[in-house]
Amino acid sequence: MDEEVCDIWVENIRTEEIATMFCLYLVQRLPYASTKAFEWIAREERIVQNCGYLTLCHLMRKYKFSEEAEAEFLDQAGASLDCRYAIKALQIYASLNEDNARKVKKVADYL
Repeated sequence: MDEEVCDIWVENIRTEEIATMFCLYLVQRLPYASTKAFEWIAREERIVQNCGYLTLCHLMRKYKFSEEAEAEFLDQAGASLDCRYAIKALQIYASLNEDNARKVKKVADYL
């Protein structure tokens, strides 16, 4: 699946259940999953944002983010605390190690 088709699919998702399955069973396995996830969390459409955060939840359990990616994630998630998937992603990120937990606490304290 190329990136354009992936974008078309995500833009046509209408339910949270489909978004969850799409991210779990397909997107996280794509070589450009991280790139798409960060693009999607920056979008305004809530279901697209949800797909971005869901994908990041799956990816952060497998891989360590670069410092730039961590900063971008914390910035975007901190600005999206009205999104339960952003909160879930922050919880997972904080649970990975103490340093991450401190970073999430700083985001929460800043707000």
